[in-house]
Amino acid sequence: MAKNQAKNLRTIVAVAVGAVILVVALALILPKVLSSGGETDESGEPSGGGTNVSSNETIVTYEKSESGATISLTYYARGDKVYKQTAINTIPYEVLGVSTKEEAKKMLDELVSSTRGVKGYEDTFEYRDDMIVETVSIDYEVIDMDEAKDLVGAYFNGDTSNGISLSKSIEWLEEAGFTKVEK
Repeated sequence: MAKNQAKNLRTIVAVAVGAVILVVALALILPKVLSSGGETDESGEPSGGGTNVSSNETIVTYEKSESGATISLTYYARGDKVYKQTAINTIPYEVLGVSTKEEAKKMLDELVSSTRGVKGYEDTFEYRDDMIVETVSIDYEVIDMDEAKDLVGAYFNGDTSNGISLSKSIEWLEEAGFTKVEK
C-alpha cells in the first residue's frame, strides 16, 4: 500500500470512526451539564432543536462533508443523556486512493479490526461501485468505555462514568462545522 494511500485512509478512518467515538470527549456528569448553564426548554429538557419522540426522548442528526467523505451522526437521548449514537459515513474510493471494492476492503480490514468484538459497538461496511458506506452504531448503555478507548480514532477527555451529554455533543458538533439535518 502506498504511503499516500495509507495516510488518506488513516485520515478518513479517523474522521469517520473518530467522529463517532470522539463524542466521548464530551462526556460530562449529567448534573454538572444541567447546572452549568446547558440550555433547557420549559420542561427542563435540553434544547438542541431535536425531534422529540416522547416527553423526554430526543433524536437529532448532524452532518458534515470532510475530504470528500460525508459523515452523518444521529444521537438518541433521554433528557440530556445520550443512550445510542449511529453514524453513516460515505467514503468515495478515490479519497482512499484506491479504485476497486477489493482494494478498499483490504485497506479497511487492516485498520478497523480493533473494532470487532466490542460489545455495544457495531460497524458494518457496504462496498458499492464507487464508494464505501459504513454504518456504525454505539449503544452507550452496553459499551465498556475502557474497552472503547482502544478503538481507532477514540479520544477521551472527561468522566464517562455517567454518560454522554447531548447538549455538549451538539455544541461540539456545531463548533466542528457539522450542520443539523432538519427532518
